[in-house]
Amino acid sequence: MNLSSEHNSEALIHFIKEAEEIDATVFPVDNLRDLASAVLDFLNENGILNLPCGLPANGKWTEIVPHLQKNGITIIPDPGREILESHGVGLNAANFGIAENGTLVFMETSSEEVRIGTVPGIHIALLQADAIYQSSAELTGEIEKFISQQSENRQPSRVSFITGPSRTADIERDLTIGVHGPEMLVIFVLK
Repeated sequence: MNLSSEHNSEALIHFIKEAEEIDATVFPVDNLRDLASAVLDFLNENGILNLPCGLPANGKWTEIVPHLQKNGITIIPDPGREILESHGVGLNAANFGIAENGTLVFMETSSEEVRIGTVPGIHIALLQADAIYQSSAELTGEIEKFISQQSENRQPSRVSFITGPSRTADIERDLTIGVHGPEMLVIFVLK
């Protein structure tokens, strides 16, 4: 990602504003140490001791796992539907963010990956600030590249867009949160 720091800063500010307007909670953090501490604080404040987790096997996000474990959090890797339902929480990492509407974008290679963002009552997502695009149109090339690579390798691909907690309304327009997905979306953005 080679977005200018000015563009990145504007996109981050816009992303936070839009995400919070649709009832997501956003915590911007400066570094991985602060990220690990902020996630731990959130878990402790909400009485979460067991964390179903769908982070990549390697990369920067895995660096927070030892900090969480050292502080009493049990990490449950690659959780299935039953675990996500029983624990009511799941953590994963978004590939991209879209500033214009506070949306998270997940590029997934299996149906199991999407469950973390759709099954539990609390969805915790990690996002890199330099992966925030101003609009969905700017992201089209990244999506096409991912689908093409997966297709060439004869591997499944799925692109999920998550915008805020789950919402639904009945015919009388009575809005209900969390009927068909998480009641709470918490986003930690690494600047």
